[in-house]
Amino acid sequence: MQRIYKIAEKIYKIKQKYGLKSKQLSCIKPSKCFDIALSSYNLDELLSLQEEISQDLNLQTFEGIDRNKITFFAAVHALTEPYRSRFIKSFDINNWQKCECPFCGSKAGLSIISDSGARKIICHLCWTEWSYPRLKCFNCEQETSEYSLFEISEREVRVDICNSCKCYIKTLVFENFDEPYVLWDLKTVSLDDWAVSKGYKKPTPSLVGIDFTK
Repeated sequence: MQRIYKIAEKIYKIKQKYGLKSKQLSCIKPSKCFDIALSSYNLDELLSLQEEISQDLNLQTFEGIDRNKITFFAAVHALTEPYRSRFIKSFDINNWQKCECPFCGSKAGLSIISDSGARKIICHLCWTEWSYPRLKCFNCEQETSEYSLFEISEREVRVDICNSCKCYIKTLVFENFDEPYVLWDLKTVSLDDWAVSKGYKKPTPSLVGIDFTK
């Protein structure tokens, strides 16, 4: 898993680097912005950046990892982040209460409950965060309040389950810490195994695009 951490950290840094080159979308259509942003590039640009990132990640040292899948995931992050960062600044995300990401329309892959008790969910694809009701399922939007509480590295992590759609999501019961959320998603893979063993599923992969439950 340490090798996956290194890849996740690099993708996080790539995302920060390209996000500084903020770009305005021609129009703001919630949940459709990702497609608009990505369509502004041609295939050659995507493939060129993918190759550049592949060399930077040095994936030949990581056996058993789909090199093309990871580099494509990172390249898409890099290309769309300038638009995503501008979108977040211009869109009133506090009033977005849907289960789909306001930027790309994807489902959440992780949940957070801060010290104030407020809940946010994080898109598994573009890592956008937005507020979401605490008792609602992130997948089917039915109200659910069932969860199991665990402790990982001296931090409380919940597994919220929905008995309507049989889906689950991991919830970090804290907000202020030094590491990116993507690393905590990977640190808690054992909880994914636990949830799957109980008959639940998560319709999204991890925040690095790999489904560790298969």
